[in-house]
Amino acid sequence: MCRARPCVWRGGMLAVGCYRQGKYVEARRSLKEVLLVSPDFRQAETLQAAVDDKILREGLLGVGVGAAVLGVGLAILFSSGRK
Repeated sequence: MCRARPCVWRGGMLAVGCYRQGKYVEARRSLKEVLLVSPDFRQAETLQAAVDDKILREGLLGVGVGAAVLGVGLAILFSSGRK
């Protein structure tokens, strides 16, 4: 277990850095590896929950923006066809 500790620490720091830079998928991947080695690492579990929340929020934001663009495009298409 002592040999795995530096690996866990580096992986955790990498995940924190990726999270702060907005690279949530990379942070999630790093946290997954950390939790494989040390499944009871609570800070990694907490950070993983935060990463999952950010990924979900960005995904919903992307869907909302896509729907808005599609709505505007359809409105323009239909308004130009009625003239």
